[in-house]
Amino acid sequence: MGADDGSREHHSAHSLILGRVTCFQKALSSAFQEGATERVVIEDVAAKHLMPLIEVLYTDKLTPPADPHDLLHLLSLCRRFAFPDCVSDCVMTALQASVVWGKSTKSLLISAYCLQLPLAVEACLRMVSLT
Repeated sequence: MGADDGSREHHSAHSLILGRVTCFQKALSSAFQEGATERVVIEDVAAKHLMPLIEVLYTDKLTPPADPHDLLHLLSLCRRFAFPDCVSDCVMTALQASVVWGKSTKSLLISAYCLQLPLAVEACLRMVSLT
């Protein structure tokens, strides 16, 4: 995985756990490099965004990041790599709990729209309509 400073970070996860993710399951069971080495290299994703999703695969629980904008990146990765619905549901629940009117709603709404995350946009708009 890529790190925020451009360097690489290495993290391990069991292939049976990663197999819950369609994209990783296909890569690890292929005749390509990922299948032969049992390694998936993702250079354009920071570990701080992917590792919480791996944690959910193991535990079915998410430790929400401090910045709610990171939750939008997690949702984007859920879509990109076809994580199971239970993982994206955990992230959406955390996002809904973190949207606070007057603090982050506007910037979250704009970011969710730019990332084409309609459920996240809806969660932000729901917060606006409650006030």
